[in-house]
Amino acid sequence: MKKNIFLYNLILISSISLFILTPSLQAIEAGAVLDIKVSDESYLDVSITVSEEGTINYRNIQTFNVKGLSLEDISRKIENILTIHYSFIDDPQVSVQLIKKSIPKEVSQTRNSPVTSRTPNNNSFEYLDENLRPSYQISPHDILEVSVFGEDELEKTVRVSEQGNIAFPLIGNVKVAGLSVEDAVVKIEGLLKEGYLVNPQVNILITEYSKFSVLGEVNRPGTFELKGALTLVDAIVLAEGPKDSADLNKVKVIRVSQDETNEIKEYFLDFEGEGRSFYLKPQDRIVIEPKGKIYILGAVNSPGMYYFTEKELSLNDAISFLAGGLNENSDSTSIEVIRKENGVDKTYKINLEKEGYNFLLKEQDRIVVSEYGNISIFGQVQSPGRYPFKEGITAVDAIALAGGFTDVAARNSVKVIRKETGRDSAIKIPAGYILKTGDTSRDVELKDGDTIVIPESWF
Repeated sequence: MKKNIFLYNLILISSISLFILTPSLQAIEAGAVLDIKVSDESYLDVSITVSEEGTINYRNIQTFNVKGLSLEDISRKIENILTIHYSFIDDPQVSVQLIKKSIPKEVSQTRNSPVTSRTPNNNSFEYLDENLRPSYQISPHDILEVSVFGEDELEKTVRVSEQGNIAFPLIGNVKVAGLSVEDAVVKIEGLLKEGYLVNPQVNILITEYSKFSVLGEVNRPGTFELKGALTLVDAIVLAEGPKDSADLNKVKVIRVSQDETNEIKEYFLDFEGEGRSFYLKPQDRIVIEPKGKIYILGAVNSPGMYYFTEKELSLNDAISFLAGGLNENSDSTSIEVIRKENGVDKTYKINLEKEGYNFLLKEQDRIVVSEYGNISIFGQVQSPGRYPFKEGITAVDAIALAGGFTDVAARNSVKVIRKETGRDSAIKIPAGYILKTGDTSRDVELKDGDTIVIPESWF
């Protein structure tokens, strides 16, 4: 009997220990606080309180029910959200922990929803972790619900003015822009103590947030609420991601300072390099321009318009990787790059082999690759006809291209007929001598349009 009781107690203690040591098996209930971390993407880490309905809203992107789920289930759901909306993150790894320390419902905080309230007779705010303290500052155009415990006539819904003020009974205009909700509470309480109320207990709730806008090459341009600490990446995700035409190397953010100067600043940011660390402020305007375009025309394998995707793109790389390379008969020695400078077209002639890697393209450049013309070979060769001209080809090379001499060819009487200044001239080439002796000094380098004539020998 004692042995059975001992075994029963051992099993009971083991079961309780397993439940305590395995928080992932604990059911998630309303009011629970979840600490969500994303490996190598710390800007996506948040602490979220489960709502009364048993839901959480992850980064204002998606709300889903977590009541009754395990921590592993929640992790998988958030990984799916990241895979869809943050597609540039390869294989997101999410961990979720249930924070044991509880906080009053009235003062629960999330980085996603920076709303702060006060409970009566509580002179301090409690945060689970100072690192989770909301960074949001009250801004012009926010709508606040302000109330004083026990003073129903002082409950007001107010909009923060362009100057950053709210009008509140007894104390008039109060500057709150730039303050956290906590600091605004302390400020209003201090003003009410100055001859109006003995121990005012103020609550502030943000019911509508300042806005920011995303314009340009995104799938859903528009205006969005700035709920919490959102990065440039978050903003573009809320706008349902960039279009294929978006230039993410130079995203513009237009920001108006929230002080009396109303100074306007423009930031140009690299989405990949700076998007995770650049945090938005109220009234920011994000403008995503289309990628610059270049045009590659003429004797290339895939002529057309191409997006200017690289910060530095050489002429050689543009032709090789974008346009599929040169055609067989293209003239690589005199490629034209037409560029508009000061409103006027300027043409650069580039030898691809000598300058192609060093000549960097600019947006809207037009690249024109010309084809060589033809040379004609007539007379006593195996395959007379027209052949593509290539830079550097000589008369002897052309004869070889045409299959070589026939048995009756007058090999030392080859002529190159060339049109110069509107008149034909003839250049005599002793091709037989050159082939016999190897003395190429008497060979002639051909020009586009030359005609080679090989007469018949009379002997």
